[in-house]
Amino acid sequence: MPGGAATSRCRTRSPRRLVAVAAVGSALALGGCAPSAPVVEPEGISVVLYQTRSDVAAGLLEIQVVNDGTEPLLVTRAAYRGPEFAGALVWHGDGSTVHAGHRLDLAVPLDDVTCANDSAAPASVELTIQRDGREQTLTRTPSDPFGQVERLQEEGCFAASLAELGELRIVRLELPAEASDPARLVFAVDPAGDGGYTVTGARRTTLVSPAVDGIGRDEAPLGWQITADADSWALEIVPTRCDPHAVREDKQGTLIPLTVRRDDGAEGRLVLAAPAAIRPQIIDYVARACEDEP
Repeated sequence: MPGGAATSRCRTRSPRRLVAVAAVGSALALGGCAPSAPVVEPEGISVVLYQTRSDVAAGLLEIQVVNDGTEPLLVTRAAYRGPEFAGALVWHGDGSTVHAGHRLDLAVPLDDVTCANDSAAPASVELTIQRDGREQTLTRTPSDPFGQVERLQEEGCFAASLAELGELRIVRLELPAEASDPARLVFAVDPAGDGGYTVTGARRTTLVSPAVDGIGRDEAPLGWQITADADSWALEIVPTRCDPHAVREDKQGTLIPLTVRRDDGAEGRLVLAAPAAIRPQIIDYVARACEDEP
């Protein structure tokens, strides 16, 4: 009968076959549980953060990948995360190779700075690389040899605190009748909250210098009171230097550094960028003033 036939087939199975099946099963089980080979990280990879002169004007930061190892690496993504910025600073690309003994600079746009972040999370850079046909992620603690990232946060937070009191802007350039005379860079303020601050001085740039009695200075004293009743101010400027290379290769000469003291006594630096329409006017003024030099 059906039940008996089934029982008979089970009882007559070959012992040799049972042993073979068990051996195959053990092999599969052992293979499935065997650990995969560990992923070995490449040696000699470190990361440096810094800004070039052109990065300052463009609002960028460089993630520099240093390869002191023995093999080339293809980098496809880099991301800096730190307590200074609200979000990650990310570089995406089709892939850039950093060869052994070389460095690779990856420019990333800056995010908003954080001014009340108590996070103790350490700064880190995640690098996505392709190596031996596989994708791999490396995490490195970056160095900041010039302290530029910390300074970006300090100046960004200081500028934000000033903007809450009144936002200072460059609004126009007034050209002199004689090309060799100082031009006037005019500033205005958009009043905001209660309180104020004082612009105590202006510093020279690679392109223009503040003038006192028509003579350029490294720093000129000012006493602009920025309050709700404030109007506008003018800063006399003259060329810092006249060699053609300085004008042609200017990177941040139209970023005007001001020293500022808040009413609560806090002091810091405020860097104001000339608007896009005014920047070429400053460069043209410098070129004409230099042509008129004896």
